[in-house]
Amino acid sequence: MCGAQPIILPTAASEGFRLTAEHLAAGFRLAKSPKWVILNAPGNPSGSLYSETDLQALAEVLRQYPEVMILSDDIYAEIRFNQEPYQTLASVAPDLAERILIVDGVSKAYAMTGWRVGWGCGSRSLISAMTTVQSQNCTQTSTLSQLAAVAALEGPRDFLAERNAIYRQRRDAALHVLQASDKMEVSRPEGAFYLLPQIKTSIDDQSLALDLLEVGVATVAGSAFGLPRHLRLSFATDEATLVEGCTRLVRALEAYS
Repeated sequence: MCGAQPIILPTAASEGFRLTAEHLAAGFRLAKSPKWVILNAPGNPSGSLYSETDLQALAEVLRQYPEVMILSDDIYAEIRFNQEPYQTLASVAPDLAERILIVDGVSKAYAMTGWRVGWGCGSRSLISAMTTVQSQNCTQTSTLSQLAAVAALEGPRDFLAERNAIYRQRRDAALHVLQASDKMEVSRPEGAFYLLPQIKTSIDDQSLALDLLEVGVATVAGSAFGLPRHLRLSFATDEATLVEGCTRLVRALEAYS
């Protein structure tokens, strides 16, 4: 962080867990010398996307702070469940392009997490500074990983739509189980492969996550994302296992009543 202090801005389920222009403006008023704004869409763990209108509103606020850079984390961009074109801040507000760093990689869309290949797209001066730091950190990404990433990016892409259809089916199957319970509220994610139920029982999310391990269900406590009383579930597994895990989660919550 180079001595910087993060300011975590609130988001709410009622707003799709999106950063609003109002909250962004409030965050700037809190910061003494703001340097960066980080946007992630589809979000982890919310799966939320930003519309063109959402991004235009954020851009209006960002124009008031010309010294602030923007990091656009697009790692889940290819995993979306609607048919709308993917909207980015750079495409919606091209006048901000020199201030935007887009980061992406092959880990999520191409299921190549262990290959450790990602990239940044930004101004020449920013990329030059990043290269200076990176070259002293790990020299380079392995040649084999780079060749595999090129093959993924230049190869057929029809499997992406097929995979998204599978993810969508798994999402809906999990929601069918979870939304039938009155012990939680669950929003329908627009992308990525996570669900983020809000728990209505008295137990805290960290204790619940530990207890769920005892019945074979792995989750991440929402507190790790600044969202107490939530759990993050991944639906990047087969549908039968997913439904069984969600059923066990519901049973565990029923037992607390």
